[in-house]
Amino acid sequence: MVRNQTASPVQQLQLAGVSNSKKSILELETPVKMVQSDKLTQPTMQTNTPEQNYYQEDEIDLKELFGILWAKKTLIIGITTLITVFAGIYAFNKTPIYEATALVEIGSYKFHNTVFINNNNNNNNNNKIQIENAFDLSIKLNTLFPNINSSSPNKTNSFINLKSESTSQELATNNIKEVIKYITTLHQKNLNKTKLELQSVKGNLVYNFNNSLIIGDIDASKKPIKPKKELIVAMAFVAGFILSIFLVFIMNAFRKEEDKATA
Repeated sequence: MVRNQTASPVQQLQLAGVSNSKKSILELETPVKMVQSDKLTQPTMQTNTPEQNYYQEDEIDLKELFGILWAKKTLIIGITTLITVFAGIYAFNKTPIYEATALVEIGSYKFHNTVFINNNNNNNNNNKIQIENAFDLSIKLNTLFPNINSSSPNKTNSFINLKSESTSQELATNNIKEVIKYITTLHQKNLNKTKLELQSVKGNLVYNFNNSLIIGDIDASKKPIKPKKELIVAMAFVAGFILSIFLVFIMNAFRKEEDKATA
């Protein structure tokens, strides 16, 4: 038979001490492990710089704006198309304007003063005199001919530019011809009168007598210079697109205010 061996009181005390010591050791080790695990599993907090925050906010704003425009894309397309179509109708139905230009040299004359040469022994006394000042002539032509724009190129006294705009190439050219005829007729009379006056003075001889004349030919545009159809349509498209975007933002601002008021 096997006998039940019971531990003596001394042995029981020893066993109890060992178990208590192991328990205390386990209790001490467990918090250490928990602290270590907490340190390992605790997430690290990352802080963004002001520049990163600015870029993130800017990206959010751009996305929001694009979303607003995309939601109203039908309205934007409709307004842009409508304005572009109206501008095209205006441009293609407006009366075309043609232009004609010409360059006119103002006449002049020279005279040789024999009396002045004999008294001063100077053989280089050649005087060139314009029939009329270019600036004064331009003002006169602009007053007499409303369809003509006259100007003096580079502020010279020898030439004037003539420009005419009309509803046809032929009319613009005829306007230029009419002005040139007026200039040559008027200057021819002045030259004839001046020639007689100088010839009546003793010791004066008139020579190199030139009336005003056109330089080259009249240049008439083959295509209308106005209206510039492509430019009008392009500008209308851009203006309509910008106006529609502006209108969408205004509508969105009013909607936000209404939402705040009803909230």
